[in-house]
Formats: sequence, structure tokens, C-alpha cells
Amino acid sequence: MTRKNANTFIALAITCFLFLCIGLFSFNQVKQSNQQNIKELSLKMVQDVNLQLEDIRNSIQRDDVLSPQCEEPTLNFMRRAVFEHPAMSEIGIVDEHGMLICNSFGRLSPPVQTTSPIKEYQLRYYGPIISDYLGASSFVIARTRKDHFEVNALIPTGWFANMIKLPESTHVSYVAIVDMLTGVPIFKHGTYSLPLEHALFPIEIESLEYTGQFDDLQSKYLFISKFSALPSLGLVIAIDDKQLIRWNYNWLVIAFLLFIGFFYAIVKGLNYLDLLNRNTKAQILEALQNDEFYNVYQPFVDNSTGKVTGAEVLMRWKHPIEGELGPAYFIPEAERDGSILELSIKQINNAINELPSKEDLGSDFKLSLNANGYLLFSQKYRQAVLKAASHFPKVTLELTERDVLNEAESRQQLLLLSEQGIEIAIDDFGTGYSGLQYLQQFPIDLLKIDQSFVASIGLANLQAPVLDAIIDMANKLGKKLIAEGVETTTQQRYLTEKGVYIHQGWLYSKPLKGGDFIHFLNEINKHDYQQENGIEHNRKQNSHSSASKHYS
Repeated sequence: MTRKNANTFIALAITCFLFLCIGLFSFNQVKQSNQQNIKELSLKMVQDVNLQLEDIRNSIQRDDVLSPQCEEPTLNFMRRAVFEHPAMSEIGIVDEHGMLICNSFGRLSPPVQTTSPIKEYQLRYYGPIISDYLGASSFVIARTRKDHFEVNALIPTGWFANMIKLPESTHVSYVAIVDMLTGVPIFKHGTYSLPLEHALFPIEIESLEYTGQFDDLQSKYLFISKFSALPSLGLVIAIDDKQLIRWNYNWLVIAFLLFIGFFYAIVKGLNYLDLLNRNTKAQILEALQNDEFYNVYQPFVDNSTGKVTGAEVLMRWKHPIEGELGPAYFIPEAERDGSILELSIKQINNAINELPSKEDLGSDFKLSLNANGYLLFSQKYRQAVLKAASHFPKVTLELTERDVLNEAESRQQLLLLSEQGIEIAIDDFGTGYSGLQYLQQFPIDLLKIDQSFVASIGLANLQAPVLDAIIDMANKLGKKLIAEGVETTTQQRYLTEKGVYIHQGWLYSKPLKGGDFIHFLNEINKHDYQQENGIEHNRKQNSHSSASKHYS
């Protein structure tokens, strides 16, 4: 399994675990939130019913002073109470023997036998019953007076049913008004059920919540709250667990997109950490396998003829995370860890595959390769250079002064390469510490003027005289010159006047990919380059022989 595949697997595992944790947390939060909504709904309904029951209780308590003889003031009081409270359809008085002797219609003759009043002075209920007066199911709320007479109110069962009716959008299993002693439902909507293995009733506390398996084999959340105005009754609301977490299509889509986003980010993060933690050589070797390195070619232009006479080969890294990286980001590390060998061979092979052969390029074309002391002693690299020499008209190795002088045996290696037709150039000349004796002892063919000296042209600084000294010294030693970093026409003219005709820099072209370089080469060599840049044609002709001396 490759490291990237391993990272993909790890990222998938992390994302799944993360979303499982988030899902469980969210599931619990949503479940608790919906349970809280059920509780709030229940308490709201209990509050509404309580208000009505308290009004009924107050009306019954005021009837304590009523005479059971049903005189006119008593009838008027009861009729007004029925009129004022829409829940009550009738008020009656029952004597201590259980005989209904009076109601809002008048004195009953003969009295109607009912249940004997119990000696409790709290509000209580019984029923439902079928009222002779209403001819419909009713619910009785009663209270025993201190004279042992009972005052009761007849409440239609439909009123209670409407009080506990839920909105259509509420997905509860059932809502019911139940007896708090037995759990028997008095009024209900939905299919009533109770827990299998837990006895809830009798209930003496104000409220109770329960979660578990019910006798309809469904797992439910249940909340019970007592009516404070009528403690013998309570409201029960139950909801299936599956209704507490209702899947929403939009949320599923959002969750899926978040999952993909998290997964992608974690994969990228792991790959990035791998790149940071792995040594540079491992990164470069893997990048070579993935074909992430590619060549660019910066042209050499002969300013005396306007022709492209060669190119320096540079490399770029198409990094999967950092994007395109220039050589400054990876060449120093590659030189330290030894992967510069694989990179350099890759560079040569790319050039052979991308550029035309010597027959198409012309006999003066030079391919310039950057090298160092380590590469000089590698047989694999030398073989790759000779392979390039067989493909291109000429090949130049560019080395810094440090690379040439720091190795005791470098002179021998350079001599061997020079004997096989490889040209040797000193790159960034003037920035190192070479002396005349080294330029004479080593097979140096060409000097590349460092761009810092070229940049000093036209400026009053200490480097300006050094440039002239370098040019004079090269002329005296018979060394060819190339000027790097030519960016302005002022620099171009000055170098030309000094007899330095081979230029490299952005004034002519930035480094180009293979196909773009070939197009540039073909186009520029079709035209008189100096005429397009305002340089006299006769000057070009007169200086051509001098240019050949400096670069061939």
C-alpha cells in the first residue's frame, strides 16, 4: 500500500469516526431538544386546562352558600355561572344521601339518585356519564361542602377532547388525560400504551418522564404532568423514539457534502504532513516517479545576429500541494541529500525527448546543463551527459567556481569531459574566489557574467568597474562570455559595445516549456532580431566575426 493510499484510508477512518461522534452528539442534542419540545407542549396544554379547571373550581366554591331549596337567587347564580363558563353545561346540588335535588333548570321533583358524596373537600371527578339533560357523554367535577352536600359541574367530554387536541404537524404517538392513581385514560388522542416492565402509576409527584419499551413494542419517550387544580388527573404525552429524530433530505445532503469536504481536507492535510515530515530525498524521488518535474529552457541570443544559439536547461517542480516551485526551493536540498543525481539525469532525458535533434537545431546550438562537483564524479551522470552530446550539436556543463575548485580530482574529470567534446563553463563568474591560475589550469571554455554585475550597468556602484575588468580578463585569456540577467535595452547596448554578444535574460525571453521554446526558436531565427530592436544592420555585420570569437 502506497503512502497516499494509506493516507486515504486513514482519512476515511478519521472522517467516519468524526462524523460518527458528531452524529451521535447531534442525535443526542436533537433528541433532547425534541424531548424538551414535548415537555413544553405538555406543560402548555396542562396550563390551559388548569386555567379552565380553576375557573370551574372557583364557581363550585362560590356555590357553597347556595340554598339546596333552589330559591330564585340560587337558580340565578347557577345559571349565570353556566353562562359565564363555556366548559360547564350544568351545575347541580346533591344532598348527603346522593340525591340530585337541584340544578340550573330548577328543583328536581322527584330528586334523581346519584352517588353519595364522599367526605373529601378537594375537587374530584367521576365519569364520564350519560346525562339525562344533555343526552350526551359528560364528565363530572365535584366538591363536597362542609354541610356534606355536594356541588358538581357537568362538563361535556368533547370539551376535554378539544383541550388536548394537537396540531397536525405534531408527530406524537398519543396524548391523554389519565387517572393519576390507576393510569386509566379518561380522554385520549392516538393509541394509548404504557411501559412493559415499569409501573408508572400511581403517581404522586407533579411530573414524570420516562424512556423505554412500551406494550406496543415501540420505544417511546413519555412525559406526565399533574393538573394542579385537579390532582387526581394528569396529562400524558408519548412519542416514538424514531419520531424524535426525523430525517430531513436537505440535512442528509448537507451532511454528505460536509463528509466529502472533511475527507478531502484530511487527505490533503495528511499528505501535506507527510511531505513536511519525510526527508527531501524521499519527496524528490517520489515526485520523479510521479513525473512532477519538468524542464524549462531560457534562450541564449546572439545579439550580433539576432539568432537563438542555445538554451540553459532549468527545472520546475509541479508540487501537488505547493504548486509550481522554482529550483531555489529544491535544488539546494537535492544537492545536500544526493537526489540531485536523479534530478539531473531526469533533466537530460527530458531535454532529449522534448527538443529536436542536432540536424534540426543547427551546428551552433548549445544545450547548457547545470552541474556540481558531486555529479562530475558520478559515472551515471557522465554517461547521461555523453548521451546528450550525441543528440545535440553541443553540450555545455555550467559549474560554479566552488564546484570546480573544491574537489582535488575535479580537474581530471573536467579534462576527460572536455576531451569528449563537452564545453565547460563557470556560472556566476565574479562572485567566487577563482584566480587567473585556475582559469589557466582547468579546461574552462566559457564564463557566465553574474547578473548582479549586469544589473550594475548604468549605476554608480562598486560593481560597475568589476564588470569591465571581467570582460577585459576574459578577452586576454581567450574565454568566451555570456551575460546573464539582461533585462533592459541599456544593458543590452552596453554589453554589445563591450563585445559581449551572447545574452540571456527576460529582455529576450523568460524560461519556456519545451513546446514554447521550440516555437520561440523557430520564430526568432526567421527574423533579423537586431533590426527589430533598433541596432544598425551594418554594425551587426561588422561585429559578426568578433561574436564568433566569444561564443561558438
